[in-house]
Amino acid sequence: MPNGGVTPDCAHCKHLTGDAFSSDGTMPTCELHTMTLPVPIRAFCAARTDPEPQEQEQVDWLDVELDRTSLRSGMMYLWLDMQGKPFTHVEFALISDYAKWQTRQRWYEEFGKIVEKYRD
Repeated sequence: MPNGGVTPDCAHCKHLTGDAFSSDGTMPTCELHTMTLPVPIRAFCAARTDPEPQEQEQVDWLDVELDRTSLRSGMMYLWLDMQGKPFTHVEFALISDYAKWQTRQRWYEEFGKIVEKYRD
């Protein structure tokens, strides 16, 4: 996997522009949804697409990990590591709400709520 685990995310999507791991405080953008991404790792939407599909199979990485047809088109999802179980995707936020998050702090606040929700 490009990011070392089973988490196809915005940081590894063909719609991302800018540096997903910039240390200068700039945020990358999603061209598809016309929004900035305060934290491009672990989050993704149903339209997430490999910038470079798997070698000869031309299979998208997200399709290898889950059934894309089960994803809602207007929703952002998050990969959670649930106490030793493999990463699991959960609904994170509506894309329309997610697009309004302009700081990493807000992302981490919402992430904390999701972690608490799925803690047990």
